[in-house]
Amino acid sequence: MLLRARWHPSALAEARAFVDGGSIAWEQFLARAGERSLAPLIYDVSRGLFVVPPAVERSLQAAYVRNAARSTLIFATLEEFLRRCRTAGANIVLLKGAALAATIYGNAALRPMMDIDLMVDQKTVNAVVQQLAEMGFYASHDEPRPGSHLAFESQMRFQRDDSTRTLIEVHWGLFDSPYYQALDDMAWWRQSTREALVGNSSILVLGPEAQILHLCAHMSLHHHALVWLWLHDIAELIFHYENEIDWTELFTQARGMNLLMPLQQVLPQVIANWQPPVPVELVEELRLLSPQSQELRIHHLFTQQRRTVAHHFIADLVGLRTWEQRITYALTQIFPSAKYMQVRYQIEPPLLTSLYYPLRWFSGLASLWQFRRQQSTSRHAKHAD
Repeated sequence: MLLRARWHPSALAEARAFVDGGSIAWEQFLARAGERSLAPLIYDVSRGLFVVPPAVERSLQAAYVRNAARSTLIFATLEEFLRRCRTAGANIVLLKGAALAATIYGNAALRPMMDIDLMVDQKTVNAVVQQLAEMGFYASHDEPRPGSHLAFESQMRFQRDDSTRTLIEVHWGLFDSPYYQALDDMAWWRQSTREALVGNSSILVLGPEAQILHLCAHMSLHHHALVWLWLHDIAELIFHYENEIDWTELFTQARGMNLLMPLQQVLPQVIANWQPPVPVELVEELRLLSPQSQELRIHHLFTQQRRTVAHHFIADLVGLRTWEQRITYALTQIFPSAKYMQVRYQIEPPLLTSLYYPLRWFSGLASLWQFRRQQSTSRHAKHAD
């Protein structure tokens, strides 16, 4: 209710009436605001208006100040990285939280960030990784085999042990699935970009239609849950670009990329909670659109409530386009490098490494059996209905 006052002034009066008329557990309120990373936004809306008790406002203010300090350091790191990448000739697109904080929020202190997400051309990944290494960043996950991340994944995560524990995710595809990586028309995403400023440095961000689609799909496919801050991000986007959004283009691209279901799942929640200016007829049009059968199948595979290792393995196998790719991927997962095994299973001494391969295979087979059991249970439940 309070956050709706960012756009709907009447919501502030409603919030004040609710506070005056009810008994609110303010400790629980602050805990939930912190868990959902909404405290800086709530402070920005309520400060000085006597909507919340003074002690609560001070706690919200402290969260706002902490986030402002963290954001300043994160963006300083980003500016240094951008200067290095310009020298290396890499074309960078800023994604998700950092892009939103730098553009539509108008104040980086309002939008907490856990990491910096960047999209680069796949051919420049190695140059970007080199720049990160020179800044003290290192990969947070080892590859099963050299080159397997570039071949079968969409991103790599890097970290640096500084005061902010900064994480940078380098993406060459927007979705963590070989299926969507092969289907994705990266040209459309890049054509949508526009320039933005991070301090004194220029960077590209996705256009409004592409940002809405990316945020909805990321929430639906990767996290399988509705996150309050991310719902707020989408509402903020819609309010900010109200007169620029081409909804027909958005729906067309979503259908063409088999990303219609994320829009149908997430946008109604955004509208229900934040009441952004989306025409009623467009909401109805979206509801009536029918996803293709292939999207239904892939989406079901990706959004299982309890995803096992086998879920991930099978989803990736299904997404790969050729049998050669599938065989290479399977062999990479079944016979990863000795170095990967030693790090993954913390093997000491290294001479025992060969003994851990059967353990990996047994674990995979157990996960596969669990996956098949879940699939069977799901089919029986549908038949029972």
